[in-house]
Amino acid sequence: MTNKEVTVVIPLHNRFLIADECVMSVINQTYRPIELIIVDDHSDEVFVPKIRSESGFKVEIIRHDENKGPGASRESGRKIARGDFIAYLDSDDLWHPQNLEKQVEVLQMHPEAGMCYCVSTEFSAMPQTSSNKIRKRSNVSFQEFLPNIFNGRPWDTSACLWTREASDLIGPWFCGWTWEDYAYDFKAGCEDILICHNPETLCYHRVDSNNSQLSYTGRRQLMLNRAKSILNMYADLRASKNNNKPIIRDKLLKTIYDNAIHLFYLDEKEAGLELLEILGSFPDFGKKLLVECCKFASPILKSSTLGDTLYRLRIFF
Repeated sequence: MTNKEVTVVIPLHNRFLIADECVMSVINQTYRPIELIIVDDHSDEVFVPKIRSESGFKVEIIRHDENKGPGASRESGRKIARGDFIAYLDSDDLWHPQNLEKQVEVLQMHPEAGMCYCVSTEFSAMPQTSSNKIRKRSNVSFQEFLPNIFNGRPWDTSACLWTREASDLIGPWFCGWTWEDYAYDFKAGCEDILICHNPETLCYHRVDSNNSQLSYTGRRQLMLNRAKSILNMYADLRASKNNNKPIIRDKLLKTIYDNAIHLFYLDEKEAGLELLEILGSFPDFGKKLLVECCKFASPILKSSTLGDTLYRLRIFF
């Protein structure tokens, strides 16, 4: 029986030595055929991989004319992907040689699922040792995205393999710089896509990458970028049939509330109020009153004072 093709999308920005290691972990896969799409997100120099296309292994390189971030980079790859399965491998992460082989096998055993994830460990240098930390909950089996991702994503983006059908149903990646992976998983949950789990450790997440990684930014900009992803998640929920599920809605509202507090503490009053506006859109008198009070007081109160007030009231959310 002929194997189905897997597309691997690697977004990168600089860090070419690390990226070369990442690419080699793809070419060393026991599975074929593979389509490798490398998205150079406007690195300082043009990335030239140390591999070329061969039988069962196609290589394509896209270069952005400006730095667009991880979400847009993955989307550039997704749009031209031809595989029956799609994986997004961050350029600082590595795979076990049997990763794709075993992930495809598990997905084929679970035709109801649209994504399979494996156990991930953190590393700063290879080879792996028994002391390497396992990603929290990546060794736990989940069948649904929502509300599980609100307690922290159990899987690395690099640890997931998606079916073509699931990818088409989810549609474009949100072109954000922070939490774009949460937004993608959230959209998958809104579409009721199911998950299966491979309990083997097949993905290695690098923890000592420097500040040139695609999503690196300062604290203030990180929170502003996260707010944009959360606003996108809210829009997806509004358009979803899961809009009226209390557990999903309440988890998202709690996330919105907590992030608004962080923004006020960072003196980003306008962005904090924009998030709070979402709370006021729900039919809850208490939330509407809170939003209106914050809007009324915002011209006269310091942003940090609004943050303190919301922090004290967080027990009600």
